[in-house]
Amino acid sequence: MNFIKKLLIYFIGNVFNKLIVFFLLPIYTSNLSPSAYGDADLSLTTVTMLVSLLFMEVWTPLLRFSYDSEKRNDKIKVFNNVIIVVCICMPIYFVGCLIIGKWQNLPHLTWMIVYGLSILILHIYQFEVRAVGNSKDFMLSGMISSIAQLVISFIAIYLFKANSEVILLAPAISNIIASIYLEFKYKFISQIKKSYYSFEMVSSIIKYAFPLAINAVAFWAMTNINRYFSRAYLGSAANGYIAVATKFIALINTIVQIYSLAWQESAYEHCNSQQRSNYYSKMLTIYLDVMSVGTCIAIVATNVLFPYIISDVSYEKTQLILPIYYISAFASAISNFYGHIYNALKKTNILLFSTIGGAVVNIALLYITINKFGIYSIPISLIAGYSVNVFMRIVNISEHVKIKLNYTHIIINALSIVMPCLIVYLNCNYIIKLIVFILSLGSLIYCYRKDLGTLLHKIKKGVVRK
Repeated sequence: MNFIKKLLIYFIGNVFNKLIVFFLLPIYTSNLSPSAYGDADLSLTTVTMLVSLLFMEVWTPLLRFSYDSEKRNDKIKVFNNVIIVVCICMPIYFVGCLIIGKWQNLPHLTWMIVYGLSILILHIYQFEVRAVGNSKDFMLSGMISSIAQLVISFIAIYLFKANSEVILLAPAISNIIASIYLEFKYKFISQIKKSYYSFEMVSSIIKYAFPLAINAVAFWAMTNINRYFSRAYLGSAANGYIAVATKFIALINTIVQIYSLAWQESAYEHCNSQQRSNYYSKMLTIYLDVMSVGTCIAIVATNVLFPYIISDVSYEKTQLILPIYYISAFASAISNFYGHIYNALKKTNILLFSTIGGAVVNIALLYITINKFGIYSIPISLIAGYSVNVFMRIVNISEHVKIKLNYTHIIINALSIVMPCLIVYLNCNYIIKLIVFILSLGSLIYCYRKDLGTLLHKIKKGVVRK
């Protein structure tokens, strides 16, 4: 029941945040060219990678080590030692941003650095809030950041005639505003004390986090390095199409994030349970079922609504690559699921090897195919990279925990994703799209008819009692 409660909280927060992203898309695409949008978005994705790499994703050990501590003071001690790690990494971050920014001639370097710091601060605050057991404020801070980003973007573009720097400026300021909200409520700064410093804990955090940092680079090489290939071989406009496509696959990423946030905590809670194999197996089956139906809905809905959301015809090529991008997002979601299990087991080194394997395949295939298939090679290479990544994680997980795969559900899941892709590329009419949508949703309801019946019975029973 605790898992369901967390799932609902994260659902409300993430759906709201992604709606804001969709409100931003027409604002950006109607005022920025694909080239300007693509270059600014490249700066944004690059600094996101640098924060994960150079700060070693310290927010993950912050949450994980806090789960080993039941007392409030012990959790604060973890927070303090994470801050020590951040201070150690800070100079490296500035140097890294300057080197990459100048080398690749990325636009808006100052705002890029500020945006990266805003991500770091907000992540640390949000994960500490989760560590002390307040998921609601985690949700609220995200909503505050999203609303602020929408307002700032609108004002900057329509009143101050800002250019592409708004893509970095708006989220940077909005993240800072959300962090201020959490600081006022929890007084994190006042909890930083020299007496909490522990060399042993700092060493443990770095040992846990370092593979995550290298994994972040490998993950970037499996995903966002494609933007650099695209820019070099296809031009900045192609990055604009990709930038818009990635905003649309946020539909799938929303489902992933909602489930992932609750699943991360649940995986940590059950990692020492004797029933963890059965629990993880059950959760994987449910996850794949929901994700496949969500992907089907997203592909069909996007194909129908795209012209109404993106009115500028210069972004029309985006629609052609979206179905393939949705499949890559689905593969990424499976990788994410297994990733949290490895984090729970503190086996972060395995994450690194699987991500490196996926990165190698992605880069190699991209290099071979980009001149032949053009922009289509970007999401195709992503799918190949994620597939290798997932395969390696599935093989290795058996050494630590036995997770059973439900092959009947997997076949249904595959059909739920392949069918909508076919009807999009065959340019089928709306009736066929509706039929595929109903079949996909119907298959999910059929698979869980007993569970839904039990749930409805409990709801009905509860209503009668009242």
